[in-house]
Amino acid sequence: GTTTSYGNSAPAGGYVGVGNGFGNRQEQETVSGLQQEATYHYRVAASNSRGETTYGEDHTFVPSPWSTGEIRLPGGAGQSSFGSALLSCSFQPWSCGGTSCPSPESCVAVGSYESASREEPPMADTWSGGQWSFQALPVPEGNGEKVAMTGVSCTSTAACLTVGYEKNTAGVGVPVADSLKGAEGWSVSPVSLPSGAKEAGFEGVSCASSTECMAVGLAVNGAGITLPYAALWSNGKWVTKTPDLPEAAKAILESVSCPSARFCAAAGFSENAGVKKALTETWNGGTWKVTSPPTLPGTGNSVLNGVSCSSPDTCMAVGTQAQSKGDGGLSYRWDGAKWSVQSTANTEHQEELTGVSCSAPEACTAVGAYEPNGRWVAMVQTWNGL
Repeated sequence: GTTTSYGNSAPAGGYVGVGNGFGNRQEQETVSGLQQEATYHYRVAASNSRGETTYGEDHTFVPSPWSTGEIRLPGGAGQSSFGSALLSCSFQPWSCGGTSCPSPESCVAVGSYESASREEPPMADTWSGGQWSFQALPVPEGNGEKVAMTGVSCTSTAACLTVGYEKNTAGVGVPVADSLKGAEGWSVSPVSLPSGAKEAGFEGVSCASSTECMAVGLAVNGAGITLPYAALWSNGKWVTKTPDLPEAAKAILESVSCPSARFCAAAGFSENAGVKKALTETWNGGTWKVTSPPTLPGTGNSVLNGVSCSSPDTCMAVGTQAQSKGDGGLSYRWDGAKWSVQSTANTEHQEELTGVSCSAPEACTAVGAYEPNGRWVAMVQTWNGL
């Protein structure tokens, strides 16, 4: 039921006798007629032959309209991975990815898979007609065998750009990108290391049109300092657009959203003396500018993992901040001039927000996870403008 008074019961399927002592039993029951997004309480009850009943602990769950679809893999493939990284996933094992849906009936997810030869090439799966279809992504000839695609942006079912990074044959992390152009399919979109960098990688991408996209990430300079990195993809060519540098020893941009060619918002974090601080920058069509949100009082580390803009005057950025309960959700709202704190739903457990998408100024959906009872569980939060 929706309270600890419960009110409904589902009998276990069959009798199990354990004799004198204790026994374990796994039970699964299907319950219908539930209201989506409502919180329901449940517990297990066990009765003996004398009619004595013992009740278990109270637990809760929230019915969701989300469903799980089976991802298609090539023959001989082992593991695969999609998703978003909590912090920067550059130069780590190949577990990053992203998704873009240009229409309600079509989505593209990018990531990597373990091939029969134990290599980890990039992949794309396209959702259409109620099922996923696998597509291998090309990589620059002669480069390394491990590639991580960290983001994808599609303006239509025939126009997408995916970005990421790879370790080349020299062991150096370099940015990579592939573009989709209609019937021509996916092709490599060559991108070079930014000037003065010994390593670099993309973490996110957003396309304002089929011919212009902005990608962000990180670059490591000759002194070994990690700096924010951005590059503009215009008509198939890449041009570095150096972000504004925050007053920090280290900074990374994790996500970017471009509702127009003349405006983008990027989110990530800066770091000084081991303390991380939420970082945002905005692009005006020519230059980047640090527009960092206010620091919340009494908090330690704070990072932003995702940002989404429905217009140049309306953006939402989400992430994680240190709280007394552990990690907690973090959100900021952009009004065209400044960022302000936007409260998130409090689960009363540790939680993190890893991505967000806003279809309108007053309609945003954030995804992440929270940790009830010592285990992390996927979480979706929605914002209605209030």
